[in-house]
Formats: sequence, structure tokens, C-alpha cells
Amino acid sequence: MSRVLTCDEPLRRKQSADAPSGAAADSAVLPVALAVCLGLIAAGCGETQNPDPLPNMQVVKSIRSSVGDESGGDESEAVSTGEGWGTLRGRFVLSGTAPSLPNIAATKDTEVCGKVPLIDERLVVGDDKAIANVVVFAAKPSRVNPDALDSATSNPAEFDQKNCVFSTHVLPVVVGQPIALKNSDPVGHNVNISPTGDKTFNQLLATGGEAEFAFGRRQSSPIPVACNVHPWMRAYMFPRDDPYVAVTGADGSFEIANLPAGEDVEIRVWHESAPEGLEAKSDWSKGRFVVNIEADGVEDLGTIEVPVEAFSGL
Repeated sequence: MSRVLTCDEPLRRKQSADAPSGAAADSAVLPVALAVCLGLIAAGCGETQNPDPLPNMQVVKSIRSSVGDESGGDESEAVSTGEGWGTLRGRFVLSGTAPSLPNIAATKDTEVCGKVPLIDERLVVGDDKAIANVVVFAAKPSRVNPDALDSATSNPAEFDQKNCVFSTHVLPVVVGQPIALKNSDPVGHNVNISPTGDKTFNQLLATGGEAEFAFGRRQSSPIPVACNVHPWMRAYMFPRDDPYVAVTGADGSFEIANLPAGEDVEIRVWHESAPEGLEAKSDWSKGRFVVNIEADGVEDLGTIEVPVEAFSGL
């Protein structure tokens, strides 16, 4: 059995073999022991030490998976076990009385920004209690429908500003998909995008101005977009590696097509006033649940009633 040889072991061996006494013993043993020990130090001191260690990539991958992806989330790689594609749909409505959120007062460029009421979009609830701007997405699908991906990446997304409001409150995009940033107002704006671990964008857009931007990597949740000229303006963008993201409209409904069928797919639900995950159902953990859709099938979640207490970020 191999063992590590420590630096004081040559000294102990020499003392045991010769066992002289007094100053003579010290002067005889120490130079020899010192020379041996220095030699071992130069060689690495341990007989079993690897002079050129290499990382164990399986361990590295395991650690990376356990601490989450590089964009700050905790999405681990999924393994494909099914075939075909399916659809997920549903509708979110509020259970309880919607909180009263006063309109926002324009504090700059009021001749333009004050023309229409500025609604507080932190929670938009319709007359029928439908909840808008709920984000539903697949956490880390094992495979992606190529036609759906091609369709998403081939069409540029548009992000406009009108009446001092971002026209799209939550914009899902695919990494690399061009985003046309526009300003349709007669006053200047800027678009400030600061994703985690990716390139940023912060430019002024004059009246009628346009610019183009594309994300270089996915994010684990939607990231805020701001206009520093008009600080009440706020929206979100959500770049992903796949097109499996839906945002509820005014009627509270959503649909995600071409999800991997015949296997478990983790679904997550996000809302800006419930950033840790929308707890819409008791069996959803931080807005997460799993679906297994049959090939060419439709999983309809029906009407999902969300308690007003779930919006803890208000």
C-alpha cells in the first residue's frame, strides 16, 4: 500500500538508527536530514502527488450543474426520452380583489407624456379578472423543434416607445434574434438593457430613431429595460435558447406549441410582482411544475386562479 512520505520522516529514521547523544548527535543528524528533506520538498514532498494534476471534468460539470447556469439560474441539462411535439395552454385569472394601483404622474415632457394615462403595469388585471403579462416558459427542454426555432430566429422582434410607454411590456426573444428598437414619440428616449453576463445596450434614440440589438446568451428570468430620460418607463425582455416562452395577453391566456412530447418538461411561471415564481397552485413550488404531453396532444391547464397574495412584490 502506498503512503505519503512526510518531510520529518527521514529525520526520525536517522535518529532511530544511530541514536547518538549530545551535541555530536545533533551535528551529525541535522545536515543529513535537512538535505533529504530539501530534496523531497523540491520533488513535491509526497511520493503520491501528481506533479501535473488535471481537472476531473465530470466533477466540474456536476459542480456547475449544482450551482446553476452561468446566467444566474438553476437550469440543469435535460435528457430526451420522448418523441414528437405537443402544446400547452391555459389562462390566468385573479382570485380576490385586485389592488388599486394609481396612475403614474409624468414628470418630464408632459406635453407628450401626459397625453394619455400612464398605467402602473406591475399588475394588469382586466374586468373579468384576467391577468396580463404572466410569463410561462420551459426551463430547459431536452430538444427543440427545428421549424419553431427557425421561425423565431428569422423574424426580427420589435420594441417601440409611444406616449412615453414601452409598447411591449414583456418581450420574449431567442438568443441572436435581431430586436428593432424604435422611438415613435416626438421626444427623445433611451433604451437601457443590462443582462447578466452579456453585452449591454444604453443608447439615446431621437425622434423616429432606430437601433438594433441582439442578446448573446440566455437569461434564467426576464431582465428589466429602462428609459433613464423618463424613469417611470419600465419593461422586460426575456432571451432564451428556444422559442418555448409565452406571455399572457389581456385575456390572461397563453399557449406554447411544439414542446417536447412523451417526456417530463419542467414549466416555470414568472411575473414581475412575483419574481421568485408565481405560486398559483398549491402543488407548484416557486411557480414550477412538470408536464408530460402526448405526441400531437394538447395539455390544457384550464383556468388557473391566482390568489392576490401571490403577488408579494407589489
